[in-house]
Amino acid sequence: MKIYLLKSFWGFVVLCILIQINLSFAQYTPEQIFRKGYASLEEGSYEDAVNYFTQFLSSYPENVRAFNYRGLAYESLKNYPSALSDFSYAVQLSPHYIPALLNRGNLYALQENYDDALSDFSSVIMLDPSHIDGYLDRGTVYLKIKQPGPALSDFNSALAINPNSSEAYRKRAEAYLQMHDDNEALSDLDKAIELDSNNELAYYDRGSYYYVHNGIRKALEDFNNVIQLNPECYEVYYKRGHILYELDSYELAKSDFIRAIELHQGYKKELDSLLNKINKKLEK
Repeated sequence: MKIYLLKSFWGFVVLCILIQINLSFAQYTPEQIFRKGYASLEEGSYEDAVNYFTQFLSSYPENVRAFNYRGLAYESLKNYPSALSDFSYAVQLSPHYIPALLNRGNLYALQENYDDALSDFSSVIMLDPSHIDGYLDRGTVYLKIKQPGPALSDFNSALAINPNSSEAYRKRAEAYLQMHDDNEALSDLDKAIELDSNNELAYYDRGSYYYVHNGIRKALEDFNNVIQLNPECYEVYYKRGHILYELDSYELAKSDFIRAIELHQGYKKELDSLLNKINKKLEK
């Protein structure tokens, strides 16, 4: 009897919560609920976005935009099966709906399902040969599977559509690097930064190239720019710390290594040993 009463009590609580949620939605029109869902998605309130779009879909169960946006919210919550389901249903409802094809393709790529990703991005290009994201995203997948030739072709197509695309130059640089054409790669990275001085990934890629090829002072300058643009980039603190260590700037190196560990615990085991060496040097 006690167990039954307990279950009844919690069932009543859940029922009250559901009623309260429904009442809160009842004061809005479906269009207002959609706008609130979109605003929540933009603000990063992904659980709220899911709830709003779910409520909206109860009124409009075949709205492809709502499925696409809810899929983005699910993906941000790392609920990949639900995200894939929403993107796929949006495509099923409207096979020519490019945003859902792009989002599903990127989710496939994230899950390393490269064949299906390539298929979705190719569908985008067939539907709209002037859609730059189709080429950029397909080219990125070709880079992932180490096919720089097709990637280079896609990035050239992207630049034909928009010659001022900083991201297309940055990505084409990676294709050139895979083809061991370092001069063209560096030229493209320089151009990417010239077109967009806030392209942190271009600074990171160029700095990483210099870091590996003994241009540590140039790498240091690029990594400084990355951190200025994105103070949470743990990989850069790790790399910049090593450069500062090589330059005997032990206090600064120590600070970078500590920050790298704070942002990414995976570095702790390796860097703890190096921090011990730095502390011994500083004690002398």
